[in-house]
Amino acid sequence: MKRNFVVLRQLLISYLAIALTYRADFIQSVLASVLWSAFSFLSAYLVTSQTPAIFGLTRADLLLLASTYGIIVGIHHWLFTRGFHGVWHVIHRGELDGYLLRPFNTLTFLSLRSIAWGSVFRVAGSVLTTAWIINHYGIIVEWWQVVLFSALTIPAILAIYAFYSISVTVLIWHPYLSNLLDLMGVTVSTARYPLDIVRYTPIWFVGWIVPFLAVVNMPTRALTNRLGVADGLVFVGFCFGLWLFSRWFWRYALKFYTSASG
Repeated sequence: MKRNFVVLRQLLISYLAIALTYRADFIQSVLASVLWSAFSFLSAYLVTSQTPAIFGLTRADLLLLASTYGIIVGIHHWLFTRGFHGVWHVIHRGELDGYLLRPFNTLTFLSLRSIAWGSVFRVAGSVLTTAWIINHYGIIVEWWQVVLFSALTIPAILAIYAFYSISVTVLIWHPYLSNLLDLMGVTVSTARYPLDIVRYTPIWFVGWIVPFLAVVNMPTRALTNRLGVADGLVFVGFCFGLWLFSRWFWRYALKFYTSASG
């Protein structure tokens, strides 16, 4: 475990140095992150411009959901998303063999190969925006709710990581399906929408995105003291169960990997 943290620290430092060296790419990454966050907030404003509430949620609720989305999904984008998108090239070009021989968890190392430091500004901005929304709209938040939200952020990020891991694992059998990761990115982006839409929409139509909606909605409900104990336990169990399944699925798929010389 200590070795893993040492490797992670070195990766963070090295990719920060690369980001500062190639400033144009770094600035573009920062601007893209900020614009995507702004789009989420603008959507919440537009939706509530003609009605005080939608799906039982006020403008404050939707803005808070957009800001917490920026925190949770932003952290995953910062650490893992770029790395997962690069796994397709590794598998397609037969370079996975070299990574399998390294004394480190292969999938973890591959997912950390391209850290997006520009997303740090998105996460920091979302944290500040969350604090502003709570203060501006008079939302009562106790210290323990902040702690619970922070704690639930961990399994939420693990769930997003697992979704991407499962998608990447499928590439071992079908290496040409590189757009599968793009599809996963679009699907994960639905997490910005309120979970309450399930009550107003046929379950056969939105049922498949409920796990993605829960990734952000459950921690946000904990922040506003609207999360029941049973729902919280189910959410944590689901996230860790999905993460463990994704790790098993990766090891299972490697049994069918024929390597570059196969």
